[in-house]
Amino acid sequence: MTVRLANSPELARITLPMTMTHPITEMPRRSFGFSGGSVSGPQLEPEPVELVTACLAADAVVDLAEARRESGLDEVLAKLDSELVGLNPVKTRIAEIAALLLIDRMRARYGIAAPQPTLHMCFTGNPGTGTTVALRMADLLHRLGYLRRGHLVSVTRDDLVGEYIGHTAPKTKEVVKRAMGGVLFVDEAYADKMDKFFSANPGMQSRIAHHITFSDYTVGELEQIAVLMSGQLGYSLSADARAALRRYLHRRIQQPWFANARSVRNAMERARLRHARRLMTGTNLLVDLAALTTIEAPDLLASRVFDDTRAAEEPR
Repeated sequence: MTVRLANSPELARITLPMTMTHPITEMPRRSFGFSGGSVSGPQLEPEPVELVTACLAADAVVDLAEARRESGLDEVLAKLDSELVGLNPVKTRIAEIAALLLIDRMRARYGIAAPQPTLHMCFTGNPGTGTTVALRMADLLHRLGYLRRGHLVSVTRDDLVGEYIGHTAPKTKEVVKRAMGGVLFVDEAYADKMDKFFSANPGMQSRIAHHITFSDYTVGELEQIAVLMSGQLGYSLSADARAALRRYLHRRIQQPWFANARSVRNAMERARLRHARRLMTGTNLLVDLAALTTIEAPDLLASRVFDDTRAAEEPR
C-alpha cells in the first residue's frame, strides 16, 4: 500500500506495501489478499498455489541481465526517468529498492531465507513533486511479485474520516480493502504534523524504513516539465513562448499557492485556453497545423501573474 499524505505548504506521503489487514504487521509475502468468507466489501481472489521448485546448487550461476529483462525493472525505471524531471536522489533510492528486491529473488533461488525487506516509505516535500513516484512504485512492486495487482486507489481525507462517531473505522476499512494488492494514495495532510504523528506513534515510526525528500524543482526543471506536458497534449512552445514561460515561472514560484509540477500543469492548461481563444478571435481564421499546435508568448503573458495589482489575490 502506498499512502500519500499531502498539503501545502508541505506534503508528506507514507508508502506501505498493501499486504496487511488492520494492524500494520509484517506478514509473509503471500498474504496479499483477503481470504474468501463472510468478510464484507471488495475481495481479492484466493492466490494460486505456488509450485515448489528445487533450489539451485551452490556452484550454480544466475544471469542478472536476464532476470532484469524478465522482471521489466528497467522499463519501469526508464518510465520513471522520462516522466519525472530532476529529483535524482529520489530516482536513485527507487532504483536501489528495485535492485534489492530483484537480488532477494535471486538469493531465494539458492534457498536463502530472509525476511521480506521493509518497503514502507515516507515521502516529504512541497506539493506537486511526487505523485508519479507512487504510480511507478506500484508498477515496480507488481512486476517483482510484491503486489498482486499493482493498481492505484486515490482518496482524500473525506474518504477516510467519518461524519459521525464510529463511522471512520468502517470507511477506512473499505478503502484499505479496495487497495489490497495495489497502492493506496491518500492526499491532504500537513507534513509539519508528521513529526508529531511519528512521535505519538512509535510503532508506526519503527515501520518506516525509507524517508525520501522531494526537493523543489528549479525554474529550468519546471520549464522542462512544461515542455513535456505540452508535448503530451500535442503542443509545442515557440522560442518567444519559452522566454515568456521562464519569466512566468520566476514570478510564480515567489507567489502563494505554488505547487511545483501541479502549478505548471495548471499554467499550461490556461495557456491552451488562451491559445484557442486567440485563434478563434483572430482576423485570419485560415490556420495551419503549426498555428493549431504552437503556444505563443501572448498565451502566457496574459496570465495574472504578470499583473502585480492582482497577482497576490489568486495567481494564474
